[in-house]
Amino acid sequence: MGGETTLADGYEWIKNLSGETKRSLRDNRYKWNSSDGINRSGYYSSAIHPILEEFGDRRILRYDYIDVERKGDGFLDSALDGAKEFFSEQHIAIEIEPGCILVWDNWRMLHGRNAFSDPERHLKRVLLSAHARS
Repeated sequence: MGGETTLADGYEWIKNLSGETKRSLRDNRYKWNSSDGINRSGYYSSAIHPILEEFGDRRILRYDYIDVERKGDGFLDSALDGAKEFFSEQHIAIEIEPGCILVWDNWRMLHGRNAFSDPERHLKRVLLSAHARS
C-alpha cells in the first residue's frame, strides 16, 4: 500500500544556515510555476517570490524541488539540495488512516509522500487562511 505523508520542520533547516545564505534566500526572487498536475487540468499559474519571506509576524518558507525555475547561478541548486538532504535525514512518515485528517503549516513544513499502490486512495488539499475574505 504505502503512501505515507512525510514531514520535516523547515524552520529547523533554516536554523543551521549561515547568515549570508539566509539573506540570499530572502533577497533572491524565483519564479514558481504550477505543477504538471495542475497544468494538465488546463490551468497554468506562476508567481515570483523569495524562498524566505516575512508576512506580518509569520515566516514563510517556500520549498519546491521541481516547480521552481532555476537561475543557473548554482545558489538555488545548492540551497534546494541542502534542504533535500535535511529532509531525507530528518523527515517522519505518517500513515493517514481512512477517514482521518492531517493538518500542517505549509509555510513551515517540508513535505512529500512516498509511493503508494492503493487505487482507493484519494487526497484533497484544503487551504485555510487567517486572512479570509468575506
